[in-house]
Amino acid sequence: MDSRAARIKWILSERGWSQRELSRRAGFHTDSHLGNVLRNLTRDDDAAGLGTMRQIAAGAGVSERWLITGEGSPDDNQALPGDDVEPALPRSGATPATFGEFTNYLQTEKLARALDPMVPEQIWLAVRETSPLWLGRNAPTAQVLVDVARLLMKHAPR
Repeated sequence: MDSRAARIKWILSERGWSQRELSRRAGFHTDSHLGNVLRNLTRDDDAAGLGTMRQIAAGAGVSERWLITGEGSPDDNQALPGDDVEPALPRSGATPATFGEFTNYLQTEKLARALDPMVPEQIWLAVRETSPLWLGRNAPTAQVLVDVARLLMKHAPR
């Protein structure tokens, strides 16, 4: 099973579920959501975001790693690469003024870049300089950085 779409279809077949059933189990707001995800994945294997794929994996009771990367097996309990990296606050303990000031920021940014390779370099530079005020003292995860990058791409002046 080379593609994410093929792995989702395998889940449906193996469990005897309809797309609606897996949509419901994944917690999607509409019964047709999974059908839309499958159509998009058929055209582009990276069309579904990490959060969506994680919801599907949780709803189906399969390994996120297997569903997203194809590595391992459906019942593996391994984390995705980089999930064990937890960025740390600066030694001072103060909330950093920018994301780039978190101790392990560059490592986390590298993971974020892997999650969404379509984000241009100038956006990653802007993310680094963005204020993390809404995080309080929590360090950003790779997915938070991707989300910020996508917001900047969507709302940045052109």
